[in-house]
Amino acid sequence: MLHALTAKGNVLSTLSQMAFWLRPGEKSGGQLAKNKTALSNHVLKKTVTIGAHGLPHAIGYHVTFTIPHGERHRYAQFEAVTGYMPAAFSKFHAYDLKAQKLMPLTDGPGEQRHPTILSTPDAKHAMGVWSPAQPSKGFEQAGYGRWRFKQEKVVKWNCVFRVTHPRAVRTGEHKFPCYVMVGSLQNVTTTMSELHRRFTKGR
Repeated sequence: MLHALTAKGNVLSTLSQMAFWLRPGEKSGGQLAKNKTALSNHVLKKTVTIGAHGLPHAIGYHVTFTIPHGERHRYAQFEAVTGYMPAAFSKFHAYDLKAQKLMPLTDGPGEQRHPTILSTPDAKHAMGVWSPAQPSKGFEQAGYGRWRFKQEKVVKWNCVFRVTHPRAVRTGEHKFPCYVMVGSLQNVTTTMSELHRRFTKGR
């Protein structure tokens, strides 16, 4: 349920109350929904900035998930941002930021540690994702996923974060900054490298 929406200049912000994947009584994979209501008490804030940091091919995508007080989880997995794209984006790449080198990426499916970029075979169109907050502690070989759904003629990338605690993951806000790059494959890699340089400068 959308509670608030603001748009000013190149920035769009929303506040939503998240629904459960299933309605009460529905099944998925033969498993009955555990939730008793259609809406959860989890709140999602998003701030999307076109041309983030003055870079025309960068979209800032900052998300904040709020775990409500009273819930106890030892493990939390957050899919901060994902992109479902036409099958024409058939080339999967991993981008080694330190070496500034593209590497071919298998269909997986699943996650690996390098930022993921999907492009058309001619490299004229591409989209990729990177986060300065990756990797999640204890999950250094994961974070950036990719999938190819042949029957549906769709491909997908995502950026995933995980939080664990031996007793309970803290309730309240969990913030995850992400950047989505769009343009040609060259635009995407150049912009990703520049963002990485800016965030790591002085470390």
